[in-house]
Amino acid sequence: MKAILRGKSELSFTSQTGNHVEGTNLYISFPDKNVNGEKCERVFASVEISFPDNIKIGDTVNLFFNHKGKLEAITK
Repeated sequence: MKAILRGKSELSFTSQTGNHVEGTNLYISFPDKNVNGEKCERVFASVEISFPDNIKIGDTVNLFFNHKGKLEAITK
């Protein structure tokens, strides 16, 4: 899926169940036929996802998801 990276925020916390959660929230926008303009969403990238150093806010990125909708990779 092609999208524009609009923002990102780092996360590191312990959930109420005691699991440690670490990763990055990516804020993206992309065209959608049901939206006048662009649709905006937040996507979670776990620390296992390799985040290329050359990606910056405003870049067009390619997001790859598994069959369950979980982010597996991101490229520029």
